Amino acid sequence: HREREFSVVDAEFEFTYQEILELLARLPEPAIFEPGHFKWTGKNALVTYVGANTASHYRFAQKAVKRLKRRIREEQSREGR
Repeated sequence: HREREFSVVDAEFEFTYQEILELLARLPEPAIFEPGHFKWTGKNALVTYVGANTASHYRFAQKAVKRLKRRIREEQSREGR
């Protein structure tokens, strides 16, 4: 995503985040928290995969996003915007 416009990446993030929330809201709690509820999760609960592919990834990417925002502000400041 480094070569893409921040506004596009941010909009995609927001859209995908809302999609995930809506999907999870439609599932009964056992489907989310019960280990092995879905065959493809093996012995793990779905929440394990959700966490690893959302919150953990977001924390990892948060620093990069903050750096990008700071760089954009600095560039705009230098350009007198």
